[in-house]
Amino acid sequence: MKAVAVAAELADALALVGRACGAGVLSMVRLDLGPGAFELCATDLSLTLSARGKAEVVEPGRVLLPSPRTLADALRSLGSDPLEIEAEGKSVRLCCGRWRSELSTVPVEEFPLLDLEVPARGPVPASAVGEALQRVTPAASSDPARPVLCGVLLESVEGGTRMVATDSYRLAVTEVDVPPPAERALVPARAMAEIARLCDRGDGMAWTWDGSKLVASAGPATVAVTGIAGEFPDYRRFLEVPEGGCRASVDGEALSRAVRRVALVSQSSRFGRVVRCEFAADRVVVEASGDDGHARESVPVDGDAEMTVAFNAQFVLDALAAVGPGMVDLVLVDADKPAVFCPGGPTTVVLMPVRLA
Repeated sequence: MKAVAVAAELADALALVGRACGAGVLSMVRLDLGPGAFELCATDLSLTLSARGKAEVVEPGRVLLPSPRTLADALRSLGSDPLEIEAEGKSVRLCCGRWRSELSTVPVEEFPLLDLEVPARGPVPASAVGEALQRVTPAASSDPARPVLCGVLLESVEGGTRMVATDSYRLAVTEVDVPPPAERALVPARAMAEIARLCDRGDGMAWTWDGSKLVASAGPATVAVTGIAGEFPDYRRFLEVPEGGCRASVDGEALSRAVRRVALVSQSSRFGRVVRCEFAADRVVVEASGDDGHARESVPVDGDAEMTVAFNAQFVLDALAAVGPGMVDLVLVDADKPAVFCPGGPTTVVLMPVRLA
């Protein structure tokens, strides 16, 4: 096989698909050369990423490339210069100007066959999907012992798609005005983060769910991922506004800046960096202490909340980023009950407080 491609384009494609590499032969990336194009594909058998680009193909073929991330760094430094690719036997030769590299490979038959030809439902606005995913994916769990909570729930609702994620300490729910890929699907948050990245690559995307697998395409890239089996928790009861709750309205950006600054001195613990928020009728005082000292900052608020609640600082920052800029409405009950950010809004976040001794 033999072809010529732009070095930087191949580098970008390698960097994209390399995030799906697994172990053993799955640590390699499959390169396909066809009429006028190259395609790269990587998988860990759960998540599959592929990317396409233009190439002058002299002799089509298929080969496995080792060390995709290292190779991507090398090719990126070559810029837009033409890269010659030639494979024969157990080696792949790459040439660009005075740069030469010869890579060892293994028989391509050792790499699994991957079927990405799933009819996609769409197109849908990529930017809307990407923004929605960025709002909810931080709330998903990263604990492999709780696989159901490591996913993002996609549900069909009137007017579009609802996305839900929770790690049991926080809950994020948002709705986006795009057709859903299915009535209901539970997809690993890791894959949804990759789909969010894809959404930056084009104006439109297409996605579909075949009952066990989600496939999404945007621009020259495709993501395929196996769904999560299991029952997602009943999240709806946590979205109800608590009875007897106190309300506070605060500038989200001002509160975010205060939390970020104050948390710098907070002592890291199993709860992360914790900040105390002391609400009064006209202000909230954000406070934290640690081995490096103590810090506090007040932010104006409107409302009737008068209590002190402690939160994981990063959870607060993620919640404020999710609900968007401007004024943020909070509903608080007491120091041990969940706090609701923007109840009834297009994006709602629920945070469990941290109990301090």
